Order: sequence, then structure tokens, then C-alpha cells
Amino acid sequence: MQIKSLGFRKKAFSTLEIVIFIVVLATILSFFIPKFNSFLENSNLTKLKSDIALIKNGIQKDRAKRVLAQNFEYIKSLDSAQIDVENEKLFEYIFDFPSISTSTNISKNGYWAKISNNRYVFFTGKIKYEFALENGEFLCLNSKDLCEDLL
Repeated sequence: MQIKSLGFRKKAFSTLEIVIFIVVLATILSFFIPKFNSFLENSNLTKLKSDIALIKNGIQKDRAKRVLAQNFEYIKSLDSAQIDVENEKLFEYIFDFPSISTSTNISKNGYWAKISNNRYVFFTGKIKYEFALENGEFLCLNSKDLCEDLL
């Protein structure tokens, strides 16, 4: 007994079709990847600006509490985190939910690292932003142009 063919046959992709698919995919990705990197950079800067506003607001809240208690000293520390250690709780004295740190060796983009008792650094893809707590103010230590972009 013979089985009749129904006209269907197995067909694989030809090498030319695969090459065309790869070229089209590479062309699309060549436009998408730079836009995606720019998007990530912008999201890190947005996070940094938000964190700075929260830190400054937290310092002002702490200052107001101290004044009401007739303590006119400036806040001297923002947290009890160890210096240059990953997964420490940063800004725990002024944030309800502390930020988790990275270290300068790992330097994860979009994360803070504590580099001394009152100095911090924020990592983005291209730039490392440095800040310090001095006389109750959270100050940007980078160039004037970079600092103005954050405000």
C-alpha cells in the first residue's frame, strides 16, 4: 500500500533567507541600542536629581526637628554605613527607606557609594558625581556645569 503525497513537503530556511534576516535584525538593533543607552543614562540622572531633592528635604526636616528641640547644631552624619562597602544602608538618618550602596570597585550605575564619613559618589554610565555633607548642606563637588545641570 502506498501513501499518497498531499503536496506538502518539509522546507527549511535557505541560507539567503537567514542572511537577510540577520542583516535586517542588525540594522534595527544598530538604531535601537544607542537610543536605549541614552534612555538608561537619562533615567540615572532622573534618579540622581530625585535623590538629591530627597536628601536636601531630609536634611531640612532634621534641622527643623533640632531647632524645635533648641539644638542648633548641624547634622553631622546621614547614616551609619561603612565606607566603600556594598549593600550598606545609606541616608538612613534622613530617609524612611534607605538607599542601598555599591562600592567604588563595583560602581553600579544608578547607585550611591560612601567614600568617607561625609562624602558620597553617584555612578552613571559616563560620569561620577561627588557630594559632601558640609555645615548641614549636601553639596555637589563636581564642576560648576555638572552641578548646575542637577538643580
